[in-house]
Amino acid sequence: MNMRGFRYMTLAVVLAGTLGTLAWSQGVSALKGRTVVPKDADIDSSASISSLLAKKGQNDWSQAKGAMLEGYILQVEKDPDGDVVVFLAANAGETSTTKWVIAEVPPAWQKMNAALSEKSVRSLLGKHVKVTGWLFYDASDQADPRGTRWEVHPVTQIDILN
Repeated sequence: MNMRGFRYMTLAVVLAGTLGTLAWSQGVSALKGRTVVPKDADIDSSASISSLLAKKGQNDWSQAKGAMLEGYILQVEKDPDGDVVVFLAANAGETSTTKWVIAEVPPAWQKMNAALSEKSVRSLLGKHVKVTGWLFYDASDQADPRGTRWEVHPVTQIDILN
């Protein structure tokens, strides 16, 4: 292959990779940006904090399913993209991040439901709650201290249990 052919081949590979990344990014945005509440038939009843931590492979759960996770809100942060990030654990006061599951409330859901606003969610710190929303696998390659990349994103409802 001459140099010109090599350049075209390299360009084709780079473009294919870029288009693949763009398609993946758009797919991720669509999943994170869902605006419908999961119906009862959409909920994977076997999903829990402990089961997400035990079966944490990318193919162990379906992103087409919703979940209702019961646990304690240990920490609340706000991402630069506006998402309210909720750190959940099965036990109150859990300090090991490897036993935490993340649930995220995007800005659209914060606007649609005042109970999901940053202020409202922060008021639930330490509370025993049920978080409802869609299962999402965060495949980003950033260093991550949590126990699973499976999360609830977007969160569509948070209920106080007791």
